[in-house]
Amino acid sequence: MARTLNKILRIGLLAIFASGGKVSALQFTDGAAQLTIDAAKYQIAFDKTNGGIAWIIDKSTNGKVTYGDRGSLLWFSRAGGSPTEFIQSKSCAMTYAWQAATNSLTFKYTGAMTVDVNVTASDAEWIELAAQVTNTRAAVIDTFSFPSDLLIDVNEVKDAFFPRDPGITISKPFFTTRKSFAEIYPGHISSDFLAVQTTNGSLALYSKGKDKNLEMAMIGYVDPGTGTVATMQHRFACSVAPGQTRIFPPMAIRIGETYIKSGMAYRTDNGFDKFPSLSEKLGVKKDRFFGGVAYKWNMPAVNMSFAVSKAGVIDKLPLPGILIPVTFQNAKHDELYPDFLPPNPLFGTTEQMKDMVAYAHQKGSLVYPYVNFSWWDVNSPTLKNLPAGTTLASLTSRPETYNGTAGITVVPDHPFVLERTMKERDLLCGNVGLDGLLEDQWGVHSMASTAHFNGVQKNLAAGKAYNLGTECGIDVQAQYLATFFGSMYDWDVRWPSVVTPYATFFPMWGVMLRDKVLTYQHGLSQIGWTHSKAMVRWNLALGFQLSSTLFISEASPTSPAPEDFPKDGLHIEDNPWIKVAGVFQKHVLSRYADELITDYQALGNGIFKTSFRTFTTYSSWNNQPYAVNGHTISANGVATISNNGSAVAGVFTAFNGSPLSAGDHYIAMVRDSTSIKLFHPKGAATPITLTLPPEWKTYTMKSYSLGDAPIGDVPFTKNGQTVTFTAAENLNGGPGGYYRLVSDQVASGIPGKPTLNDDGLPAHITVYDGFGKIVLDYQSASANPSNPANLGKDAVSRLGSRAIGLPRGTYFMKVESKAGTSVRKILAGRGRAVQAPSPAQARGR
Repeated sequence: MARTLNKILRIGLLAIFASGGKVSALQFTDGAAQLTIDAAKYQIAFDKTNGGIAWIIDKSTNGKVTYGDRGSLLWFSRAGGSPTEFIQSKSCAMTYAWQAATNSLTFKYTGAMTVDVNVTASDAEWIELAAQVTNTRAAVIDTFSFPSDLLIDVNEVKDAFFPRDPGITISKPFFTTRKSFAEIYPGHISSDFLAVQTTNGSLALYSKGKDKNLEMAMIGYVDPGTGTVATMQHRFACSVAPGQTRIFPPMAIRIGETYIKSGMAYRTDNGFDKFPSLSEKLGVKKDRFFGGVAYKWNMPAVNMSFAVSKAGVIDKLPLPGILIPVTFQNAKHDELYPDFLPPNPLFGTTEQMKDMVAYAHQKGSLVYPYVNFSWWDVNSPTLKNLPAGTTLASLTSRPETYNGTAGITVVPDHPFVLERTMKERDLLCGNVGLDGLLEDQWGVHSMASTAHFNGVQKNLAAGKAYNLGTECGIDVQAQYLATFFGSMYDWDVRWPSVVTPYATFFPMWGVMLRDKVLTYQHGLSQIGWTHSKAMVRWNLALGFQLSSTLFISEASPTSPAPEDFPKDGLHIEDNPWIKVAGVFQKHVLSRYADELITDYQALGNGIFKTSFRTFTTYSSWNNQPYAVNGHTISANGVATISNNGSAVAGVFTAFNGSPLSAGDHYIAMVRDSTSIKLFHPKGAATPITLTLPPEWKTYTMKSYSLGDAPIGDVPFTKNGQTVTFTAAENLNGGPGGYYRLVSDQVASGIPGKPTLNDDGLPAHITVYDGFGKIVLDYQSASANPSNPANLGKDAVSRLGSRAIGLPRGTYFMKVESKAGTSVRKILAGRGRAVQAPSPAQARGR
């Protein structure tokens, strides 16, 4: 006993001296049967004979969150020869060493395999395990399980997290009824991240450094068929040739944290926080992307030419949006890819398409069509006319048939595939002027190859200037993409899995990636369109943007159609759900479209709270109303409210302390220091009462169309500092609009118009090149907030050498301050940065 205590003391003193005298909370014990690392937040023990994890204790409860590795195997591998070989860590000779200076424990395995494992411990909540494998077998190693099958007690599980887009939690009955569920990353799941909450604490498991070293992995929760345990499975799906050495991505284990906190750590450990922001990606188009609903535009169903679509589609939109033309190529859906131009002559020529896109821009909308460059039709002009020396077999990883059309899944980074894909992107975006491309399948294909997804990354990197999006999405793709379209909500309706009955959606995408990509429901499926209260709730609660459609067809059993609305063709002006989505997105959701989710809490009784930096969303999932901030949210409804009181949108039965007429009322309200706007896009006519700031003594109320055209005066009654008026769904019998109350007095307690700097400090200056990409992002040292014009001139001179350092050319400078926003065209390069007079042209970009 004395020798053991002396050994512990000696190791502790070495740690102190190695750290320059700073006392570490870590303590390493070389015991009779285990090697134990004690930290402030956790304890981890390894089997002394084979290195298997014996247990991990969460010190917040002093209980075990995992009971070690199944079979006491720290790792195992499979060599896929004939017969298949399984090589286990405990069948190899093992030596170990503790390095106090680095708080690391190393295991070296020799014999049937050569494997080096390094365990790095911390004084915080995490442990890191890294493995290097040398294949000494005669066959390729195709699986490396590491750490191997952590054991959790099914009776102690509260719930567990799994990365089905945008994230789900799996309830306890899944485990107690002995179910299993695992999928491969990257593929149908977006992240290599597992986490579990138990009565003894919490544990998260994930791989690190994916921005530098992407490896596929099969992950999930698997029932071993014995005892009262389930396994957290993590198995790299690899290809390590005989004689080859492979360094696998480090694995992080985090103890005692919420899903949100571990998800934030996953984000930083994998470099996602360093990815370009949405502002950098979208440039001057950011506000239109943030404020626009994504509208599926089924061109054959709508059956209008590009020219007719100006009045027939674009002009009819109550609010500008993001139009997604589908099947505009000269074929049926899923035919002729990758050849999208020239378009179907029934719609017009390429020049007429270009003209229609320019018209949409003039009206405030974006055009962002559906295309597919991952799968090519064998009868497409491209594959029928391959260049000399290029064969069909060299371009494909596998044949696939969609809707009866034979095609191939292409090798994404094959030189010809890259060349041909970029040529079509250049034609569509550079020539036709499209605002980006929704490129199907890149983010959801299950391919048993890390090389395939590394190739996808190269392909997406080549096109990153074009605001690309994809179906569903993989976390690492947020480096290059601007949008993800899809979630497992759609998949669970159409193809429910074993985990579906036990799953509750969790907004992990919003925690990890919301400042990097805009997320929407599936771009082609009507299941997730914002055409019901349930989908308004789902999207707002989980941090998604809103999407809809212009053409509504009859529902099928697996495709729920909009509530309370005909399903018989083109519906734009008469569709109240389009107004709901448009109003909510433009006036409220756009204000925090790129803010990360910072918390997600169950408040009890089926009420959940989603926290963003400047907004909070409350959602009802158990048929219960909820009162907050003087409003009553409808049962199974939702509301999102700005923390500074400047905006609110939701489904209400009472508003601002006053009951509304019977039924659900979709209301949005935005306010600044001198005015209040009230939108009521859906619901029966109802009295609305507004409480005014004490400074407001005189005011007027008028109604406007959604496009800001005046309609007329609005009668109201006054009672002290409240006014009451009647709000209808369709103002003045027209297509909809809003009410605006304007005061001659300024309210000190109500925020002014939203600006980048809420405190009114100097302006933010952004310079864009001719393609709308940010080339300078600058915070001026001083500003004159009273005069935006002078501020703009001042900003040009203050850019100084920064602007001079740009290549010679024309740029657009955006200045944001408390006084407002101005956009100017400037010339820069070769020693000059001077203002050029063309604000109209600048505004048109």
